[in-house]
Amino acid sequence: MSRDVSLVLLLWCCWIPVPVKAVTLEAFVTGAQNDPLLDHHRRVESSLATLEPGGPLEKVEVRSETDRFELSRQRYALRFYPKGWGEASAYKDLLSNERKVLSVERDTLFLRALHERYLLALDVLETERLTSLYGELVVLEQDRTTLFEQLLRLDDNARVTDLIEAESDLNKARLDHHRQTLRKEELLVQLREYLPAGETLDLDESLLLEVEDLSANLHDLSADVSRVPPRLALATLRSAEAQASYRYELASDRDFLSFFQLQYDSQDHEDLGAAVSLSLSVRLPLVGGNGEKASRRWIEYLDKEFDETVTRRNYSKEVQRERIGLQRSIDQYLLLQESFRSGRATNAYSTYQAAEGTDPAVLLTLKRATLVQKVRLIEQRFEILARYLSLLEKLGHLARLPLRNLLARGARP
Repeated sequence: MSRDVSLVLLLWCCWIPVPVKAVTLEAFVTGAQNDPLLDHHRRVESSLATLEPGGPLEKVEVRSETDRFELSRQRYALRFYPKGWGEASAYKDLLSNERKVLSVERDTLFLRALHERYLLALDVLETERLTSLYGELVVLEQDRTTLFEQLLRLDDNARVTDLIEAESDLNKARLDHHRQTLRKEELLVQLREYLPAGETLDLDESLLLEVEDLSANLHDLSADVSRVPPRLALATLRSAEAQASYRYELASDRDFLSFFQLQYDSQDHEDLGAAVSLSLSVRLPLVGGNGEKASRRWIEYLDKEFDETVTRRNYSKEVQRERIGLQRSIDQYLLLQESFRSGRATNAYSTYQAAEGTDPAVLLTLKRATLVQKVRLIEQRFEILARYLSLLEKLGHLARLPLRNLLARGARP
């Protein structure tokens, strides 16, 4: 009996609904600061922060030498290996540049993760809307196909081509609905990688920035002069890092004093002046050294300098191209929206729907045209939001306001 009671209690506990926490778009995108890639990068930064340039010496050796295996004829020496002239300061400068590069790389990774979360949320919301609209379109196309099948049986003047066209439209609507359904499932799988169990993304299209407001923002939108975009800053710092690496190789090659040594000979312990000696080792210049390595570092620096120039030039072109493309998309959307609001199909559908005795085929055709226009408007709107986000990232506003939802209704950068 007790076993049966335990089983019932266990089953009852399993059926208790788990509370689901709704995560807003703002909370979802700002969660990018906890991205695993950033954690790894922070560990690398912490490790590099512990490195110190050290002093003027490369190393120090304690040496011992026995003559004829007699302890009384022992020699002791301290050998010092100095670094190249200016090597310590050059290495300090190199470490400083490497730390700056890692810091900006972290900012770049954060912005990339932030951008990806924005785009994922937009994709999820767009796919949900399109899946719903294509579902309505499938039902409508099924009604059209059924209607034309009945007309062919009952009306001698009915055309078989209308049925063929309706079946073709039905197949296309089914394929589009299936494609959107699969896309939605893929996006939900991606979403689970970001949201822990028991959390769901709460998205509302009505809370997003309207295209009209976005268009007004675009006219006043300019680059954030107070902050260099991370991509440009990274190109500049990598060039400086390559230059610092070249200077470090030059400095390390100036180790003309290979070592100097203090030696004590225990045989002459009574005469300290004779027991202690100093020896030096000088490397002749222009023979050996790290000249080839320094030359390679110089070539790397020239490459990074060229990359910086190309990045700056491409950046300006990309910003201009993004701005022009965004404005073109906005103009197309506004034309589509005006056509939808004042178009014949929308107005005629509302008029004929209220009238009695209207041909069902006409109503279905008008409703189909209205749904197709809605699909185009949805696709165009989300394309505009994605392009606007990309422009904000390039102009530095995403880096300036990373913890604020820049796609919220009424938001201004």
